[in-house]
Amino acid sequence: DALTYLHTRKPSILHRDIKPGNVKISPQGTILLVDFGLAKILQGPQPTTTGARAMTPGYSPPEQYGMARTDERTDIYSLGATLYAGLTGAIPEDGLARAMDNVRLTPLRRRNRNVSRGVAAAIEKAMAVDPSDRYQTAVEFKRALLGAVAKSKRPAGEFRVTPPPETAASAKEISSAPGTGGVRSSTRPPNAAQHIPSRPTDGKRRRAALRWLTLVAALLAAAAGTAILRPEWIPAEVRAFAQILLASPMWRVLPAP
Repeated sequence: DALTYLHTRKPSILHRDIKPGNVKISPQGTILLVDFGLAKILQGPQPTTTGARAMTPGYSPPEQYGMARTDERTDIYSLGATLYAGLTGAIPEDGLARAMDNVRLTPLRRRNRNVSRGVAAAIEKAMAVDPSDRYQTAVEFKRALLGAVAKSKRPAGEFRVTPPPETAASAKEISSAPGTGGVRSSTRPPNAAQHIPSRPTDGKRRRAALRWLTLVAALLAAAAGTAILRPEWIPAEVRAFAQILLASPMWRVLPAP
């Protein structure tokens, strides 16, 4: 829906940096597309200048590396790659490497058999190397994804998800650059500055102390054994100090064994 909004502006707006890090979830469960730092206003057939290009390996299509002109299908590829990563937990093979026949895209269902064939096919089509082989609009991509899901499982109304625990404390949402329709959200917990790393529990401290005591006891036992079996190995200064210590009056106050 966000891409449909951006691409249907007059002139069209390309995000060009869709990836998992730029998709946020608000405390209310709303999915937000953020970070329009690489956004481009599409006016006519002008090429993208080298300085304006930026790539994220695995999520950028071949044309974003300068092989062709970027357009709405560039965002469709990146969204497909983002869904691929979300469903498999793995970054897909890089678009440029695929275009040069160095690698091939690992089928999505090989990494996650729980994904339906229809959803996997829709995502892989969105990630086609040739832009003409992808969905030509975000509306087509959305229709293909929803069509691959059983009617009984399709969400009704506005799409929302359950916020992950680490982002449930997200604070503010502010509008991004005028005219983009995007939203930026903060995922930093309000009390992040006051966060203090947790300390070891009492059990951990006791186990650590026991290990140290065991080590010290072993060293003392080894030293005592050496003193008994090989007294000549002990330096003369240490033997003299031990004799003085044993002759000290403090030992006389101890009860006899």
